[in-house]
Amino acid sequence: SFLRKNHWKEHYDLSLELFDYAAKCSFFIGDNINLKILSEQILTYARSFHDKLNVMYITVSALSFAAKLPESIEKGTWILSQLGEDIPVSSLDSDIQMHVVQTRLMLNQFQDSDLLNYEVMTDRSKMMAMRFLAMLETSFMMAKPSSQAFVTIKMVQLSISHGMSRISPVGFAHFGSLLGTLGNILEGYRYVKLAKQLLGRIAGSNEVAGEVLKVSTNVVCFVEPAQSTIEFFKEGFNLSMASGDLITAMECSIYYSTSTFWVYPSLAIVKKNVDNTRKMLEQQNHLTFLGFILPMSRTMSVLIGSDVSDSFINLITESALEHSLLDKNPLQWMILSFQKMYISFVFREFDILKHLAEKYFHVRFKPWTMTFVLSVQRFYGGLVSFWLYRQSGDSIWAERGHEAKLALSKWTESSQWNYQNKFYLLEAEDQYSNNDIENAKSSYTKAILSAREHKFINEEALACELAGYFYLSIDDKSTAVDYFTQAHEKYHEWGAFSKTSKLYEFVQSEFRFMHRESTQNSLQINAQNDLNQGVSKRLSDH
Repeated sequence: SFLRKNHWKEHYDLSLELFDYAAKCSFFIGDNINLKILSEQILTYARSFHDKLNVMYITVSALSFAAKLPESIEKGTWILSQLGEDIPVSSLDSDIQMHVVQTRLMLNQFQDSDLLNYEVMTDRSKMMAMRFLAMLETSFMMAKPSSQAFVTIKMVQLSISHGMSRISPVGFAHFGSLLGTLGNILEGYRYVKLAKQLLGRIAGSNEVAGEVLKVSTNVVCFVEPAQSTIEFFKEGFNLSMASGDLITAMECSIYYSTSTFWVYPSLAIVKKNVDNTRKMLEQQNHLTFLGFILPMSRTMSVLIGSDVSDSFINLITESALEHSLLDKNPLQWMILSFQKMYISFVFREFDILKHLAEKYFHVRFKPWTMTFVLSVQRFYGGLVSFWLYRQSGDSIWAERGHEAKLALSKWTESSQWNYQNKFYLLEAEDQYSNNDIENAKSSYTKAILSAREHKFINEEALACELAGYFYLSIDDKSTAVDYFTQAHEKYHEWGAFSKTSKLYEFVQSEFRFMHRESTQNSLQINAQNDLNQGVSKRLSDH
């Protein structure tokens, strides 16, 4: 060290600043040992609680980084209490909605122009509280989702009561997301647009532009076409990297990669996005975020037909670790459960699907943040439920299917582009389950045409496939094979080579007595191409 022995006494301000910067650098490069040494120095020699806050912020972030979310929340909420801001412990929906109503009443006093020209926050304690609240949003969403709404509400109320800080745009973006989860999508859309406008009005707020884009883009996906909207995640990533906000940059990369899976027309391009995100997370050793991208990585490998030997995925099949994940990070566990259920559904593995679906619905909870990916999960959960209802006759699955259909109906009102085809397909599956044959025929056709019009090639393939099973069940094999052929072509175009091979085997087995040489030749050519591309992909992976 170039500092003198008594530097904390003789050059206190300089020492504090240098150690704060050094701790921040240690955090960014993942040097937890040096971070611990530096933070202990600051906590020992700092002359006031406020002087300790910067390094406390870093250490709380580091806990989240290391997948220690409960510890991160506990320490963060303690610091907030010292700053005079307590987070309510109630998890009742009624309490949350009461706080939302109170906050909306506060905001109803102002026009957007009033908020854009609002007074500036000057209270140092409140400014630091805003920083901690914004940082804890993600930890609460993953590990304690029932209380996340209170974090959001607290940021907005502090901004109204004490003035706008550079963190306030984050609060308004999350508030717009919160309103969307309560069904007020267009009002939520208004507040995320306001949050983006605030970025240019408040000094220093550009540092949180990536965070605002991360939250607002998810909300905008419920209004505007997802294919173009998700590109703003890339902008959020670039802005976060430019401002040194590595955590938000990684979150934007995760959202972008996982969203492209559901909207991009080529799995090969999506795989590159997922692989790039995975490599970045592995380099940073961010265990929490890795748990979100690895299940998606495995799903893609299964669909394409490449290697799926993933130590993390293999480990989490162990019961003890599953329960640990469920307790510490229920959101991560829910996403993992969904990906397993999704693969079983796509490959029609009914024997294990029911078990996986029960696990998924057991851990599924109501999020207080709107995310496009979770809305797609809701759609597939509904499809799985209707299939299980037809096979088992258990009314609980019908109820779950109807809940999903209701949610998709509401989302279709705000974005026909993103949700109309999904609603039609759920409608068709519901009608099929209730033997409403003529209406089901119409709904399957609508789902296919809507998916085609709105550029969801994967869902066009799925709708054709499910229509094929429907027509097969009513013994219209000629129409069924036509739909299976269309599904095969679209899955092939998407790049799901393992799926197309599986579908080819099913069609060959089911229709082996039918004389449709042109159809069989088309399937056989695509299946051989899939086999060749799958083998080439496996070779290139090694």
